[in-house]
Amino acid sequence: MQRFYTSGVLKKNDFLLEESESHHALKVLRHKAGDVLQVVDGLGHLFQCELIGEETKQCRLRVMETFFTKKTSPEIHIAVAPTKQIERMEWMTEKLTELGIAGIHFIITERTERPRLKMERLKKTAISAMKQCQRLWLPEIEEAMPFLKFIEQAKTDRKMIAHCSSTKAGDNEGMISHIPASFSLHTAHILLLIGPEGDFTKQEIDLALANSFTPVSLGQNILRTETAATAAAALLCIR
Repeated sequence: MQRFYTSGVLKKNDFLLEESESHHALKVLRHKAGDVLQVVDGLGHLFQCELIGEETKQCRLRVMETFFTKKTSPEIHIAVAPTKQIERMEWMTEKLTELGIAGIHFIITERTERPRLKMERLKKTAISAMKQCQRLWLPEIEEAMPFLKFIEQAKTDRKMIAHCSSTKAGDNEGMISHIPASFSLHTAHILLLIGPEGDFTKQEIDLALANSFTPVSLGQNILRTETAATAAAALLCIR
């Protein structure tokens, strides 16, 4: 059954579905009064609803049953330096939502190519992905923040920074360890930083280490920013 999204906190048993969602239900899927619809709020709730009428281009729904699912543990947060192409950030947001990431954060580093993002566009991408893969939690998506400010206020249990660390081609002595399996077994919150094209600067890496971030590697291959974020999320989520 296709799901719909409501951004409001439901305080009574009947409510109006947002106009865009209502349009899809009424004009695209041709739902009629008496049909049963599933609605999610991105906060763990699934509402089994009956369509009872239409008011000014919106569906009026009556809640029949409510289900709640807690967030998965550990909660995984990925902080990424935005790429120049917004489409690559939209693709990443879609995949991270599908994987069940708790938070998607954006950090402005020295080599960041795009300091501003269209947050509403990214949130719509996340909502669509959440409904499509039938998840009940929408990831937190926050405005971009300067790198130093972000790492200084990070309060998660386990903090990591992924960066390239080999001293020269073919020399593995400088490679940092891969993500330890134990990080996601006994930890409530995990935060991983993913750098821009060209990687974090040495100063940024040093600042992260000084703020209790652990260096990790995703392997010897150089990955694009959105690929690295998605690969890291998958590694953490399947443990």
